[in-house]
Amino acid sequence: AILVMTSFIAFSIAATWLTVLDMERRARIRTGSALKAVAATTQFLLRGWLIDEIHHLERWASDTDFKKAVTHLVGTRRDRRMLLASPALRDLQESYDLKEKRPGEQGFVVVAPDFMTIASDREQDVGRPCAIADHHPALMGKAFAGKSVFIPSLRGVESEETVSAHDMFIAIPVDDNFGNVLAVLVMRVDPFKEFSRLCQLGRIGESGES
Repeated sequence: AILVMTSFIAFSIAATWLTVLDMERRARIRTGSALKAVAATTQFLLRGWLIDEIHHLERWASDTDFKKAVTHLVGTRRDRRMLLASPALRDLQESYDLKEKRPGEQGFVVVAPDFMTIASDREQDVGRPCAIADHHPALMGKAFAGKSVFIPSLRGVESEETVSAHDMFIAIPVDDNFGNVLAVLVMRVDPFKEFSRLCQLGRIGESGES
């Protein structure tokens, strides 16, 4: 009887242990699937946000008055005082002030083909070499080739420009009426203001579902 009881207890312990292991395995599978779903949802939302933001900026960059002001500044001598005194700079700043602001937007710069900043919502940037172009020349090169691009932050980069360590950028080509790229419009974006909201939309809920 003692042998039977011992065998029964051993069997019960083994069965319980196997059940616990199976429960843990199933929990890991469910958690992994939920995390994959969250990652996929967040990636989808971020891609949609980026496409929408690019289209919004492309509409601004295609405005006739915007192009006229940029054309004037591109042709202005690279003298900081002359650029700051240009009516075209004030026209762009006023246009930015009046345009619809999107969540996370921190300001803009317009970069000439020589990588000089010829316009900005912040005058301290005007007439200086663009740090964004200096540290991401390949991506800026794509923008000057006519492609709208997303540019990562300048983390760890010291710059005279008013750029924070976590700012990211969207670069939009500004072309003339013949399709030639005159300059590149770069919008500074604070990812914590918009990306955090999008990530919250893709998070796991209290039920464990995304």
